[in-house]
Amino acid sequence: MLSLLALGALGKSKSFSMDDVSEKMLSDLSITRQPFFYKELIGPLRQCGRDDLAQILEKKLRAKAPQLRIFKSGIKKLDRRYLNGGLGKLASMVGKEKHS
Repeated sequence: MLSLLALGALGKSKSFSMDDVSEKMLSDLSITRQPFFYKELIGPLRQCGRDDLAQILEKKLRAKAPQLRIFKSGIKKLDRRYLNGGLGKLASMVGKEKHS
């Protein structure tokens, strides 16, 4: 819904009965997976005049950041210990190809 709202297409969508997203709806949202998706929506929400929703997302992502750092550091330790850094090397290779 947020993506459609940012694109100005939520009201035209037949998939959702609502044509707007309220601060309350977003406040009740729990960001448990794919926080990068929500981070990418902050700019477009601001551009379409929804600073209120962008601020809520920023606040939720700031609260989530420490958990993500702990998770990432744990994955890196496991990679170094059991995979000899192979996962990090793979991620680096994929990242280079992605930006080529």
